[in-house]
Amino acid sequence: MRFSVTIDLGNDAMQNGFEVAESLEGIAERIRGIYDIPHHIESGGEIYGRAYDLNGNPVGQWVVEA
Repeated sequence: MRFSVTIDLGNDAMQNGFEVAESLEGIAERIRGIYDIPHHIESGGEIYGRAYDLNGNPVGQWVVEA
């Protein structure tokens, strides 16, 4: 399995380490509730989402894949 994150830097709310960390913390909150990732993937579930900046604008994506 692989967990991948892509975040585009450069917009006004994605300029420094704090802002990147905030986006990553948002991703962590969304995946924290998935109790058994391998079982979820094996039973056909998909685990993915968008990364957002501090203003709520999408700046990337993340995915867990087999």
